[in-house]
Amino acid sequence: MTSISSLNTANILASLDQTDTQKTSPIAKTSLTSAAPPTTPATSVTLAQAAAGASSPVYSVYTAYQPVWENTADDPISLRMAGNMAVLTGAQQFNGLGAALLNQLGSTGASFSQSVLLTDGNQSSAAIAATQAQLHKSATNQVTLDVTTKSGVKVEISLDSDTDGLGVQVNVTNGTLSAADRNALQGLAKSFQSAIDGLTSDPPALNISGLLQYDAKDLSSVDFHAAVQGTSGNQTVDFHADSQQRSLSSNGPDGKINLNVDMSKLATIGGSAQQQAAAIKSYLQQFNNAQQRGHGDPALVSAFDDAFTAMNSNYSVTPASGAATTAAALMSGSDRSLLSGLADFTASVVQTPKQSNPYRLDEYDAFSYQVSQSTEISRSGPLGVSVKQQQNSQLHASYHQAIPGSAGLFLDNTKQSQNYDFIQIDDSASSEANMAIDDGKLVNATLQQSAKQSTHTLEYVLGVIVKDTTTPESGSWSKDFLKLLDDANASSSGGQTLAAVSQDSVLQADPLRLEAAG
Repeated sequence: MTSISSLNTANILASLDQTDTQKTSPIAKTSLTSAAPPTTPATSVTLAQAAAGASSPVYSVYTAYQPVWENTADDPISLRMAGNMAVLTGAQQFNGLGAALLNQLGSTGASFSQSVLLTDGNQSSAAIAATQAQLHKSATNQVTLDVTTKSGVKVEISLDSDTDGLGVQVNVTNGTLSAADRNALQGLAKSFQSAIDGLTSDPPALNISGLLQYDAKDLSSVDFHAAVQGTSGNQTVDFHADSQQRSLSSNGPDGKINLNVDMSKLATIGGSAQQQAAAIKSYLQQFNNAQQRGHGDPALVSAFDDAFTAMNSNYSVTPASGAATTAAALMSGSDRSLLSGLADFTASVVQTPKQSNPYRLDEYDAFSYQVSQSTEISRSGPLGVSVKQQQNSQLHASYHQAIPGSAGLFLDNTKQSQNYDFIQIDDSASSEANMAIDDGKLVNATLQQSAKQSTHTLEYVLGVIVKDTTTPESGSWSKDFLKLLDDANASSSGGQTLAAVSQDSVLQADPLRLEAAG
């Protein structure tokens, strides 16, 4: 164990990246104890003007609580930890550490473990060792990155933070990292740190797109887990990506987000980059419409937008197998325009319900939206295949709003405040594309869509229902695209036609637009 007093404190700050420090707006800590703060602050940090010739500001630490290190603290990681511990709190102490650990691993390929604890000097060596081990296992704030290389080497990187401790570990098991492995891991440094910084921002952000850009030649899977305490509550995130599937779940004070992407059929059903971008754009518009119609939390739905975009981008296509092999060989780009172009997925965002009317606690402001795509591929003869792709969405929401023309919404425990509309939304939409190829030729290409919306409004005046109305809307259409696709295949100028077909292929949840299009 090494005392922090053995470190040159000027060098600690000098080791920190100045731009990182400016980005995170460090907060000087006046107390770093696990017990209630004493009358005299346990730790005082003073930032002073740099002495002549010094490379950075010098700070002095005087404290009754002695920082104790797990290992000798004379390396860049330990210096950064010391600086973060001095000026940051909670999960913000992970500032720069994720990237630093991956960069170090890229250079050395070796395991690493370090922690710093604030103690009152009365603990035994055994007690301190036990606390260090506990910090690495079950700290208040935890972030881990697990990576498996193509050769089977497993890497686990963990960052742990408690009120009185900060720890990091790198474990390399099941083999030795090659130079290519180390380069691939180092390539994830900025993305790993971006994911950490997103979760420690206010409000939290899901910055996981970079983790999906891992080098698939050398790395076979990437897993990211985080459980951190934010200003408004606990936030957890679990992320996984490999060649066959992707998954993301996020749970926080504002709500839950879940996404799963099936990459196994992408070689068959995946469209061009332009088609995929257009499909994502169309879905994001659907999400925006749902948020506005159901009065969902804009920040939560925006996070869902970002996660959906990231999880359906940077695809890595794996070879098809079984019936999908025949379909992939027989289907042309024109045929694929009848499909969305995206991999199959399930996605949902559920807002934490709130009781905004204390007079009627059975009325909740709530928002729940689910959307999915699934594709079935079956073989029919040596040169025959059929494909069915289904897309579905559901929106359930409820909210309070002021009666049109009234002074506003002011809900409390009095009957006089009970003048409002309580609105319940129940919507659903579906799309089904069917395609068949026989003897190598497209013989069927149909698409049908339908959507329903229901708006139930209860109007209260002085707590009494004066109006109870339900407004339904529905729309649908069904089209045969066989001749259109045949003509497009035969024409050198069929690009615009195929783009129009692709636009129709994405789920449409507005019944009025469906009726107009039909």
